Amino acid sequence: MSPVSTGTAHKNYRYYTCGRASKMGHSNCPVRSVPAGDIEGAVIQQLRAIFRSPEMIAQTYQATRLLEAEELEGLGAGKLEMEAQPVSERDVAESLRRLDPIWDELFPLEQSRIVQLLVERVTVNTDGMNIRIRGNGLHSLVSELKDTTDKHEDRGCAV
Repeated sequence: MSPVSTGTAHKNYRYYTCGRASKMGHSNCPVRSVPAGDIEGAVIQQLRAIFRSPEMIAQTYQATRLLEAEELEGLGAGKLEMEAQPVSERDVAESLRRLDPIWDELFPLEQSRIVQLLVERVTVNTDGMNIRIRGNGLHSLVSELKDTTDKHEDRGCAV
């Protein structure tokens, strides 16, 4: 699906339309178009649920540990120390839980950056929608949030 917008001088309408429907006619696609706000709202709702989900926290922690192990392996046998401390499961849980309550306070560009970091693909069909999350995106987000918290704690700032 591709984003499309149309409207008048006073009102703008955004939606996603099926590529097949655009090229070969609307009868060739079961999901012709969907209001952008509906899809984007559903994606944000799912991401916020992920921020609170114990299962996703555990999966993110496991993925983070695997990525850290790969990074260590890439450094070679002589460099077994990393500059940063490994991310703990508590770090992951705190980082993701801290993001949910402040989501609405983030600038739209920051929200968009986080969504692009986390979401690999959204598939819409007649039965609903499927969101594919980037595992390394969660790792990157947790690392960013942990680094931000560490810097604030070093300066004595409350986060």
